[in-house]
Amino acid sequence: MRKIKLFNFWNMAFVGTAILLLLMAIDMLTNTFDLDKYAWDFKYYIAFAEDGFAMKDLISPVAYRYMTPFLAAGLHHLFPLSIPEAFKVLAYVGLWLQLMGIYLFVVYYTKSFSAAVIATLVTAFSAVNVKFLLFDPFRPDIFAYFIVIVAVYLAFEKKVLWLMVVTAIGVQFREFTLVPLIAYFINITLNKEWKELKLYIVPLFFTLILAVLLPRVLIPVTESYQYVKSLNDVLSIPLDKWRSFNWLYTIVIYFLPLFILLTRERIRKIKETMPAKEFRFVVIYTLLVALLSMYGGTDLARFTTFLFIPQIIFVGYMVPYASKVEWVYLLVTVFLFNKIHTPIPIGDVNWYGGYANIVTHGTYMHLFWMALIILGAVVLRMVLKRMGFLGKE
Repeated sequence: MRKIKLFNFWNMAFVGTAILLLLMAIDMLTNTFDLDKYAWDFKYYIAFAEDGFAMKDLISPVAYRYMTPFLAAGLHHLFPLSIPEAFKVLAYVGLWLQLMGIYLFVVYYTKSFSAAVIATLVTAFSAVNVKFLLFDPFRPDIFAYFIVIVAVYLAFEKKVLWLMVVTAIGVQFREFTLVPLIAYFINITLNKEWKELKLYIVPLFFTLILAVLLPRVLIPVTESYQYVKSLNDVLSIPLDKWRSFNWLYTIVIYFLPLFILLTRERIRKIKETMPAKEFRFVVIYTLLVALLSMYGGTDLARFTTFLFIPQIIFVGYMVPYASKVEWVYLLVTVFLFNKIHTPIPIGDVNWYGGYANIVTHGTYMHLFWMALIILGAVVLRMVLKRMGFLGKE
């Protein structure tokens, strides 16, 4: 499961071009919204790009996510682009890096072109990882996904100092980029790698102080929009039963592609194929993302997108054991389920669900359709097994 020659210029050029065309196709299926009519978080990121730290309402956590607005400002000054147009260009760049990074990551670790393509498409067909960010390109997540991929690769390869450097940069885009670094150190602690922990513990604290604490000391925010503002919030937020329901709902629904392919035999094969230390890292990473999602804010579906790491890894490992008919079923159902072919209805929480503590009829319908799709996958495997077309299983 390690280095072999899978990459060449023409392969990368073909995949890169295909990803760009895919982004353009999804963008054509995605609507836009009136920047003057609505007042979402985008107004702060646009103001940040226009005025920098001199902006009128320098609020947290927006003020700590300054890198994307600064890049947009740079494009605006270098090229004949408005600030919104600069953000849209950056969205294309960031989302292209995300999907290309997924392809390279999965093909490197699974040694399967098919697995890499399916994992890339599964992420592209999620409701939020690509489509929502083409709809609202002002979010800092556009580069965060690629940074997380690089960080996880560095963690797997035990390139710890580079992992710290990438994390220190990544946190200036989005806080979730901290997760691979924290997961790595929890993992080596659980594995009792005391020598390595002793070697890197001082650089770890230096990285956290430099990347996390220092900006929060130096940047003069005027108001806090942080969802968690006190210890009381930490204790009370999980007690909001409908918000907790939505938290669990967004996690479960994000893993639909994984549930479509999942069988006991494939779980066994993952355990046999994947190194135990990497498997434990992915579990820790998943738990940390779930925890941060609980306290992230109102847009729960946006936070759980960072579960794309366990999804692409486990889907990537399972694809070679699935039939091509299952691949098609997976991609078609995920595409339709996440409504990639339809405009995003502005202000309609039923489009995907999982907003704050709002649970509606649409939420339950999503769960119903998810259950039906998973049942369909089970029946499909039964039919394929009888016909002798169940792949390598």
